[in-house]
Amino acid sequence: GLGAAGAVGSIAGAFGGYQANQAQAQMMRQLGRAQQQAYDAAADIDDINAGITLQQQRVAVEQGNFNLRSLKSKGAQVISTQRAVMGASGLATTSGTPALILTDTAAQLALDTEAMRLNNRRAKWGFDVQATNYRNASAQKRHAGRAAAAGAVALLRRAAVHVRDAARQRAVPHLDAAHAVGPG
Repeated sequence: GLGAAGAVGSIAGAFGGYQANQAQAQMMRQLGRAQQQAYDAAADIDDINAGITLQQQRVAVEQGNFNLRSLKSKGAQVISTQRAVMGASGLATTSGTPALILTDTAAQLALDTEAMRLNNRRAKWGFDVQATNYRNASAQKRHAGRAAAAGAVALLRRAAVHVRDAARQRAVPHLDAAHAVGPG
């Protein structure tokens, strides 16, 4: 009588616990998916930012190349103007002070040109680093999203094992008690 009723009650309680656990498991799976989606969305933004950074890099390189061509052109104009003024003044431009002035101007132009090239390379490198950082952040977020989803599943598995074990521990003493009381 009462032992069997206790066993049935224990089984019913375990089943109710099982249903509650299933609902909780479903919520955990949804939470894991939501976390993964949030991480993936953040990673997508990082991927977009990496693309924008590379576009900015292309613009900066084009601007740097334009400025370099402009510097060379203006430098050549300065040297040409110096030669013309010196020639109009009757100075020989192949020796003495006029030659030193032209050589100095050409040397300064070469230094300025090289400095601009170096600055352009640094700017390009900076954009490369920034784009790489965005791509790395994207990869980390995608990994974190997968880990969050996998962690939710692992947590569910551990919880299910715990609930199963707890239900077995609750059910067995009731059955043993029913047998100890004996038939009615």
